[in-house]
Formats: sequence, C-alpha cells, structure tokens
Amino acid sequence: MSESAQPTTDSARRDRGNAIRSRTKYVNRACRECRRRRAKCDGQKPCCSRCLDRRLACVFSTEADNRGSAPKSHIQLLQNRVNLLEQTLQALGISIDGSPTSQGLQARIEASVTTPPVLRTVSAGSGCIPGQDTSRGDQPGFFGSTSGRLELQSRLAASTLPHESLGVGSCDAIPQDPVRRDFVTSGSSPSTQDVPELPTHLVDHLIEVYFEWEQPWFQVVDKKLFLESRRDGGRYFSRLLLYSMLAIASRYTSLEEVRTDTQDVNTAGLGFLQQAEALLQVDLKWPSITTIQSLTIMAIMYVAIGSDASGWLHHGMAIRLVLDMGLNLDASSAPGSSSLTAEDIQLRHQIYWSLYCSDKLWATYTGRVCTMLDYQGSVPLPSTVLPVAGSPLSILRELSTHCVILEKILTTLYAPNKTALDAEKYSFFDLCLMTLRGWFHSLPDHVGLNTSAQPKPQTSPHVHILHMVYHTSIILLSKPFITNKRFGESDSAPELHSAAASDVRRRASALCRDAAKEICLITERYRETFGSFRQSPLTATHCTLMAILVTLHGEESHAETSQGARKGLKTAMKTLEELSDSWTPPRRYWHTMTQALRIGSPSIENQDETPDWQESRASDAAASQNEQSGNQQEVHLRLGGEGTWVSPELQLASDHGAQHLTYFNIDELELTAFDQLPSDYLTLESLGFDFSFSI
Repeated sequence: MSESAQPTTDSARRDRGNAIRSRTKYVNRACRECRRRRAKCDGQKPCCSRCLDRRLACVFSTEADNRGSAPKSHIQLLQNRVNLLEQTLQALGISIDGSPTSQGLQARIEASVTTPPVLRTVSAGSGCIPGQDTSRGDQPGFFGSTSGRLELQSRLAASTLPHESLGVGSCDAIPQDPVRRDFVTSGSSPSTQDVPELPTHLVDHLIEVYFEWEQPWFQVVDKKLFLESRRDGGRYFSRLLLYSMLAIASRYTSLEEVRTDTQDVNTAGLGFLQQAEALLQVDLKWPSITTIQSLTIMAIMYVAIGSDASGWLHHGMAIRLVLDMGLNLDASSAPGSSSLTAEDIQLRHQIYWSLYCSDKLWATYTGRVCTMLDYQGSVPLPSTVLPVAGSPLSILRELSTHCVILEKILTTLYAPNKTALDAEKYSFFDLCLMTLRGWFHSLPDHVGLNTSAQPKPQTSPHVHILHMVYHTSIILLSKPFITNKRFGESDSAPELHSAAASDVRRRASALCRDAAKEICLITERYRETFGSFRQSPLTATHCTLMAILVTLHGEESHAETSQGARKGLKTAMKTLEELSDSWTPPRRYWHTMTQALRIGSPSIENQDETPDWQESRASDAAASQNEQSGNQQEVHLRLGGEGTWVSPELQLASDHGAQHLTYFNIDELELTAFDQLPSDYLTLESLGFDFSFSI
C-alpha cells in the first residue's frame, strides 16, 4: 500500500515544483546549494523549487554578495543626493553627526578604551575655567584639551609641589614671572595709576545715566556687582571700566562739563575716552573681566564719534578675551569653576550673550562676517527670575534668541562662502521666516509691542529697539530674493525659473515694505512715549536706515503708495536727525540722504518760513557755521507742513570736513531714478544698496 502511494507523492511534488517554476522568476541571491551547483534558483522561501525536488536542505546565506555591483552612474546619483541632503541640514543648522546611532557608537568606543588617570578629566571640548581672584598678577585664561597644559597641570598636582603654588582655580601651571609680579606690586596697575579726580556728583550722575540708557541694551556690566566693587575695592571695578562708562554715558547727556569743546556736542566724552585709552595699554598686558567690559563699551564709543575702524578693533579684542577666559563655556559645569559664585557665573553668561548679540549687530551695521558663532559656545541663555516688564535681563534673553536666528540669515545669505545653494535658498526663506514669526509671536507680554494698539506706559524704550531689530531682520531675509537691481540685488541672488520662485520674490517685496512701515510706526510710537531719539541706543540708526532704503525702493507708483512712502520717509529722516544729537553715523547718513534727495529733485525752492520750535536752533547753528566757514550757500529744505528740518550741527567733527545746513520739501520733490551720489561716509557697496529709486 505504501509502495504504491510513494510514486503518487513524488509525482505530486514534481507537478507542484513545475507549477512554481512556471510562474516564478529566478533571483540574483541563490541558496547555497544552487550556488554550489551553479544552478538557477527561484528564491522561494523557505525552500526553493530545485531543493524541494531533490529533497535537499535549502539555506540562504546572509553574507554580502559583491557580484553585480550597481552602475557607477547610480552610485553617483546617490552620492549627489546624500551631499544635497547634508548641505540642506547644515543650512538649517542641524548637525549631521548628531544621530543616535553615531552617538551610541561613540559611547561604546569610549567605554572600551581605558583612559590614563592623568588624562581622564581631559576630553575633547573640555578645559579649565580660570580663577577669579587673580590680583592682577596671575593672568587668567582658558586652556582646552589640545593645549597640553591640562596634562602639565595634572602632573604638577601629583608631584611634591605644594598645592598653593598652582593657584586656586587657575589653569596657569607656569610660575609667575617675577618681573610681572614686581610691576604689579609696585603700584603701576591701572587701578592705582595717577588719574585726575572727577567731581563726585558728575560721576554719580553719569553712572546713573549709563545704567538707565546704555546698560539695558548692551548688558556687559552688572550694576549691583559694579557698585559694590566700587565701594569695597572689589574685582568688578577698575578705573578703565569707570572711564569707559563715563565716556559712553556722556553721549546721552547735554551737560557741557563732559565736552572737551563746550560748543561742540560731538566732543562729549572724548576726555574720558582718552583717559580710558591710556589705562587700556597697561590693562591689556594682564586682562581681566573688567578689560572685556571696557573694550566692549569703548568700541561703541568709537563708533559714536565716527571712528568705525577703532570700534571694530576694540570689539574684536573683547571677543578674543572672551575666548581667552573661557566665557564661551558654561561656567556652572566646567572644571575649575568651583571658586565661582552664582553671581560670577551669571555675569560671565551675561557678558557672553551681550557680546554675541553685539557681534550680530556689528555684522549687519558693517556688512561684514560674524566673528562669534553659536556653535562655538555652550553658554545657557540668560535667565529671568522675575519677568519684570522690560527688565534688562528679559530684553537680553529675547535679543539673544533673535540673534541666533539672525546669525543663520547672515551666514546663509550674506557670507562670502554661503552655506546654501541657490536651489536651497527658497526653502530656507520659508523656514527662516516661519522661525522669525514664531519668535515674534512667542514674546512675553512684558517685551511685546503692538503698534496698532494703545501704548503701554511701562514699556521700556529698549523694547522698541528690540522690535526694530526684528523688522530689520525681516528685511535682511527678504532682500536677496528681490530682483530689482535698484534695491541692491547681489550677484548670487537665486534665479527665478519657476512659479514658486516668483511667489517668493513677490512675498519678499511685500515683507520688505511691511517691515519698513512697521519700523516707521515704532519710531512714531517711541517719539510719542519718550519725546525723541536723543537718548536711544546707536542700534536704532541702522534699523532706520534700512527703513529709508526700502521706502525709497517702493515699486508701486500710484498716489496712495507715494503718499505713504513720503510720510514714512519724513518719520525716518526725523529719527536720524534726533539720533544725530548723540551719534555721528546717523548725522552722516542724514547728510547723505538729503544730498541724495536733492540730486533726485531737479527743482528745489528756497523756503523762508521756519516754525518757532526750530527757529532758535536753526539760527544758532547757522551763526556757528558762518563763524567757522564764512559765507556758505544755504539750501533750505522744508518738510511739507510738518515743520522745517534743520540738519544737526553738521560742521562737527567729520572725516569729510564741514557740512552746511540743508532744507527741502519732500512733498515737492520729483523722486526719479538716479545713480550718482555725493561722495560721503556711507559705503553703498558694503550695504548692498544703491539709491536709484522711484516712488
């Protein structure tokens, strides 16, 4: 019975195998038996047809088979795709090395390596935070794992040398230079140099002015620590820092005592700056925290008097010292930070983020590259324990988070070696615009500002500047996508080959116009609340200039748009005029813009009417001008019905000599396109704009 059934079973198996082979294609990955026999395999699982027919064990190998590799063209396409994706991730600020797989592999590698005891605390990116009690004889400095000094310090600590010889919390393992020690102890340090004594009431007044107007925007000095150190002789006070603060505070006051020439407002603070510069030469030999603070303030002061190059140099020295002292690291968790108090750590974080923000504002003001990048630091954002309306720390925190976004705009769209390809810029535009708007809508109520609502009486003036910076960033993001050459399209602007690209260009133009209008509205709100921009930070200058350039660019020419553009232009020019009382750059921009508008108008009528509120100022300025430069032509420039604008005392210190008063009526100007501009302080190429415009 069984013998008769066997043939039937074999026949059924063969029939099934033939049926499977008839409907199954052969595969590239054959089983081991088929590969050994060099036979074709249909790849059926769990047993191929050939092995099934022969009652053989069918096993498929999991080893890689390098036969029949992919074509080179296919590999090249995949590599190009990977490179494009990596560049996109980098353009968006996403690390391509931060995947969980790579991190887990790195952790396993580190766990499998035995680290010598001396090097156990020295890892990549680690270092030693310098001690604070340097007594001006032990130069503080941060040294990382590649320097070799940490190993040297560890060996010295393990030797028979007394622990005190290393210095508490200091990374300097080299004994102090006796010449340096003798110089410091002999009384030649900057804090004890013989400098003129100043009236106490004047110093106290200027210190209060500094902390009221300058400190909330550039928070490199902590008021509590400074005043305590001034009273007790602590490490957060020095003559250099004091004179730097007095110099910049002098720009916010109209007191004649702070001027070297009582008739020249541009000399306010120059005497203090000269004293600070003399003290700086000694202080730079053994810098400290106060050196960084002083350099940052002096940089702003040099820009205030029109010396941009000196300001850039001092700002760069401050950044170098930040890296030298390890302020770009989180002092709360770094080795060697045990001697730092909570106030010390807070001040270090505050200085770092203030300089980081200042660096981004410098980059936009000068059109240069950023020198402090986000990935170079590991400092947590400033914390606000009590979110008081417009409190300095709350403003610094929001400005810091905004400048992180601004850095991406500058490095992606404006850097010489841009991080995004042309095809990627459109996606970057949408993503960055969404990020900027997310930042704006997530602002806490105490730093919010709504130009369409009633003003809040408790709003800080620096909150207005923060919002002006935001709208300026919108302009900077949109500008490269506008193809109008008169608005300064760069050579690297992306080509418009698609409907999507045209849509980006249209939205970018609208965003620029809306941002310029918002800046003008904010300046009007600022003027309503605080009177004028006489005591506004210097940052408002660049924001106002960008609004003017966008307003002059205006693409539409119908009457309503033209009228709105003229109104915005009046507001912005008035802001530059008010800023000119304290700062030199807006005075030069004001002069350049008035010259540009005069060139754009073939007919300018002299106006003899002057409102009462401007009459005395105009006559005083004209009299002073006549005394210094004799009879000069006066071209009157009237602002249609809203009062006559008199340029600030343009005969003050300028790299281009005396400048005469000019007046004209913007409402009567024929604003036509022109390409010729007077030679002046404004470098048009660096800003990416020219002044060919039509409204």
